[in-house]
Amino acid sequence: MLARVQHLHNNVIPEGLAWAVETFEEATFRRAAEGLRYFGFSDLDPFFTELLANRDDQEYLNSREDEYFELFPEDGELEEALFARLSAFPDEFDDGES
Repeated sequence: MLARVQHLHNNVIPEGLAWAVETFEEATFRRAAEGLRYFGFSDLDPFFTELLANRDDQEYLNSREDEYFELFPEDGELEEALFARLSAFPDEFDDGES
């Protein structure tokens, strides 16, 4: 789940939101939203749906970038949520090599 979140976000940071919307398939955004929900963050599916519906409008996409960064958790928040999830559900993080 963390990889789903990071895959999108780590590309938005250097390249920008408009680039990510133009480049990635809808599934990438859905997986990121699922990962965020898994860690207890707000559902970004509605936001992503709006972006994808307007993927050909560069001006619109650029106008939503600040909102993306407001909605997306900071690194520290994500790390805290990861450790909280790990503490609450350690079996979900079992690598099978015990």
